[in-house]
Formats: sequence, C-alpha cells, structure tokens
Amino acid sequence: MNLLRKNKTFTSLLSSSIFSMLGTSLFNIVFLIYASSLPNPKMMISLAEICLLLPVLFAAYTGFLADKTKNKANFMIRASWIQAILFFLLIFLMMEKNFITFLA
Repeated sequence: MNLLRKNKTFTSLLSSSIFSMLGTSLFNIVFLIYASSLPNPKMMISLAEICLLLPVLFAAYTGFLADKTKNKANFMIRASWIQAILFFLLIFLMMEKNFITFLA
C-alpha cells in the first residue's frame, strides 16, 4: 500500500492497466456478440476467437520489445491512450454489419 501512496507513476500505471483490462474484456465480449450476428456466425466466431488469441501468442515477443524501451512508464501511458482511441474507432466501424468491417 505504501507503494501506491508514494509512487505516482506506479499508481497511474496500475489504474491505467485495470481500466485497460476491463475495457479489453468488455470489448472481447461485444466482439463475439457482434461476430455471432453476422452471416455465417460459426465461421465469424471462429475468426474472432483467433483474433483474440493472437496477442496471447505474441506476448513473449512484445515483452521482449517492452524490455528494450526507454522511459517505460511514459510509453505505457501513451499506448493506453492510443488503445482507447482505437477502441472508439472500432465502435463506429462495428455499426455496419459486413465482412470487411469485421476484418478491420
């Protein structure tokens, strides 16, 4: 608890990570529901699951790249903002129900 009170960078990164994980989990659920509403839902759900699994498969390589970055805290905060912006863009793309927007 002392680390949370004294280290502002750690506190902001922790809260950012919590909100990021919560948003990602909610988006994954919505993405699967969206995939099930498209034509040929079994194939779309399979594609959606593969897309959700890809970051897990590349986690070791992205961890390797993260170790090489300088000023990690600043980079993580900026990456979280970029991720939030991309999620908002995907919300607007998902309003159209076709295969091209699903792949995007």
